[in-house]
Amino acid sequence: MNTVAAVLREMKIDYIDETSLSIIHHRAIKPVLALLNWFYNLDFTSLLIFLRSDAILMDSEDLKNILEFWQDCQTDNTAFCQKLSEKFTDLKPIKIITALQKQNLAPLQLTKSIIKDFNLINIFNQESDQANLTKFLDIVASFIAANLDYSHDLGGLLRFLDDNQKAEAFTQTGIQQQDVLKIITIHKSKGLEFDTVILIQNCPSNTAHFSELSIFPNYTPDFTALAGAVFTYNFSSMLKDSPAQPLLDMQNKRLCLEAINVWYVALTRAKRNIYALITYSIKDGLQKYVASFKNDKPNVNKLLVGSLESAFTDESTQQDNSLVITMGELVPAPEEKKITSATLTNLKDISNWFSAPPAEYFIAKDSWQDNISSENRHQLASAQIKGNIAHYYLEQIRFDSPDARSIAAQRTHAFYGSLMQADALQNVIQKTNQTIDENASLFDLNFWEQVFCEWTVFDDHKNAFRIDRLLVSHKRKEIQVVDYKTGKITDSDQLNKYLKLIGKIPFIKQNNYTLLPGIFLKIIL
Repeated sequence: MNTVAAVLREMKIDYIDETSLSIIHHRAIKPVLALLNWFYNLDFTSLLIFLRSDAILMDSEDLKNILEFWQDCQTDNTAFCQKLSEKFTDLKPIKIITALQKQNLAPLQLTKSIIKDFNLINIFNQESDQANLTKFLDIVASFIAANLDYSHDLGGLLRFLDDNQKAEAFTQTGIQQQDVLKIITIHKSKGLEFDTVILIQNCPSNTAHFSELSIFPNYTPDFTALAGAVFTYNFSSMLKDSPAQPLLDMQNKRLCLEAINVWYVALTRAKRNIYALITYSIKDGLQKYVASFKNDKPNVNKLLVGSLESAFTDESTQQDNSLVITMGELVPAPEEKKITSATLTNLKDISNWFSAPPAEYFIAKDSWQDNISSENRHQLASAQIKGNIAHYYLEQIRFDSPDARSIAAQRTHAFYGSLMQADALQNVIQKTNQTIDENASLFDLNFWEQVFCEWTVFDDHKNAFRIDRLLVSHKRKEIQVVDYKTGKITDSDQLNKYLKLIGKIPFIKQNNYTLLPGIFLKIIL
């Protein structure tokens, strides 16, 4: 799974992996869990995660002040907690946190209060958000009502959530509707369905390569109790000639049944299309692998692979001999790179790495970076999401064409499909396309030879500045900077800053490129 994920990242294909399927990792639930961890453990990192999350979006300057105050308390979280509300009386989130802390509520009431007092229902207002918030409350309520393995306090709830986050019952609601690739094991896919499934199945050989302790249980006829068992360490093959042979046969049947169930789950997840990539350890090809099946030693993998090969071969002969099955061949595995490590012996106290940075590292913000006031922040959340969508869509388009727009739209739907309904998202794309039509020369292959989307430049202090669109004409030796604007704030100083930094690039200076006046490309959403 890690290899598949690495390839998708390299190809810039959006995906979510198995760990992201848990409700614990849902964007509306993560802030709640972070605050619960702060209440129970007084973990300062959890508090920062909550304050910086989409639930609060606290201003960077306020976060800096809180961080410095924590350092002034000599990282004593108890003292910090007691003085927090006194120090930051003007910050509404801190007031709410302090009030909830003083009430000492039971886990379910505390979770409800967090969702209510921080207005999470309106902040995370998509249908999938509402469904997962409701499901999380149901999980907490069920824990309080029925679970006897944990203490029914906040600590017990957090341990329960951590221990069970990978359980099938913790799968996010609506995960199937997200238009993005999912990487998931066969076991975790049970109960889910998808239009298209790519099955990657490795069929291991029958030979055991490692010593292991094997247990062969003997159940009562009604399978309600254990009547006995046989234990053996790496001598399972000898049981067939011993009085314990019935237990060996029963174990083999059970393993075959489990393997059949796994294959059944894998082959029934697809509603329309399934692509199977099957690997096996035999040199002479697929037919040899299938032919090695023996009735007296049934192998479920060989049986299923042979059945698939037979079914698809028959189908291919009915479709003008179209190629349905492709067989690969074994190749040597690449040599693994040696990983070297070094020990930093001069670090006596690693906590120094987590201290607040000196004040001089916090440089003044430029005027166009002024933050929206906290009163209006959540009212403009929807507009910010639309602006992000427009930026992302334009980032995918270097030169305009129907194909470029189609690919950009697919990627945008895949990336933002969980945050906005399809028709609303498509409306943003259509309005962005209108802007492209009205400024066609900025997207014309015949006018610019090179385009850089979301290009980063650095100033002398190593601060990064990201340019939305940088156009280069090597024929005319001209450079055009374009900045997308979906809100009301525009400042020529921003474009001048970009142009100044580009002008310092040696290639630009040495070849006498002309820097054209920067352009604000306004997108009316």
